[in-house]
Amino acid sequence: MAQGLSKDRMEYFFFGESLPVAPNSNPDGSDNERGRQLNRRCEFELKKDGTADIIFKF
Repeated sequence: MAQGLSKDRMEYFFFGESLPVAPNSNPDGSDNERGRQLNRRCEFELKKDGTADIIFKF
């Protein structure tokens, strides 16, 4: 945005709780720290003409 990117072209999403990529707990019920690390992510989309042109996943 500081270099000319319009806010209308950018969207961001947070999916940790709603769409986990890994389980937050192990089969025995203990905490799965690695799973929690993988679920701490966000995605940014830069749009061109209303469709996602570039997607960044962190």
